[in-house]
Amino acid sequence: MGEFVHLQTKSGPLRGYVVGKGPGILVLPSWWGLNAFFIELCDRLAKEGFTALGMDYYDGKTASTIPQAEKLRMGLDRGQIEKQLVEAFDWLIAKTKGEAAVMGFSLGSRFAYGVLRARHAQLKGLISFYGIGGGLYPGVKTPVLAHYAETDEYGAHAQAAKKMLARLQKDGAKVQSFTYPGTKHWFFEADRAEYEKNAAGDAWTQSVDFLKKNFTQL
Repeated sequence: MGEFVHLQTKSGPLRGYVVGKGPGILVLPSWWGLNAFFIELCDRLAKEGFTALGMDYYDGKTASTIPQAEKLRMGLDRGQIEKQLVEAFDWLIAKTKGEAAVMGFSLGSRFAYGVLRARHAQLKGLISFYGIGGGLYPGVKTPVLAHYAETDEYGAHAQAAKKMLARLQKDGAKVQSFTYPGTKHWFFEADRAEYEKNAAGDAWTQSVDFLKKNFTQL
C-alpha cells in the first residue's frame, strides 16, 4: 500500500502516489489522470522491486469518458506541468539514490519524452505506450522501449511512430519497439474498452524485463 504525496515544485504543488522500494519509475498516465488503473499499475511495479511514483496532473480529478478527458486536458498549463514533472523526476532520483526511469502512456508519453530531453543523463530508461514526443533529442543515449497499437487514431499511428523512432535513433538513443496486431490505442489499460489482455500481458513482460536490464541496483 502506497501513499499520496504533495511535491513542492517551483511552479506549485503537484500530487502523486508513491509506493515500493528500489529503483524509481516515474509513471505518467494517459489523459484520464491518475485513476484506479494507474494506481494499481504503480502497485504492480512495487511488487517487481521498484519505487513507483504515479503523477496526478489534475489534483485528484479523473475522467472516464473522452469529453471529460478533453476538458481536463484543456485546463492544463502544458508548459507548467512539463516543468513540474521534471522536478518530480528529480525528487524520485533523490529518493532512490540515483536510479530512475520513466513510463508514459499516450499524453503521458509526450510528457515522458520531455523528461528525456531535460534529464537524459540521469534517466536509466524510457518506456512509451502509444505515444510520441516532439522535437529532437541531441546527445540522448538513453534506452527507449516503445509499445504501439496496430490501429491508432490518436497521433501514434504507424507513420508517426516510424518518424519518432527515426529521430531518436538518429540522435543516438538505443530503441526497441513493438507493434501489437489487432490492438487500438489504450490497449494496455484494463479499464478501457480497447483493452487486449494478451497484448497487455506481453507488453508488461517486455517492460519489466527492459527495466531490470537497465538498472544496476537490481
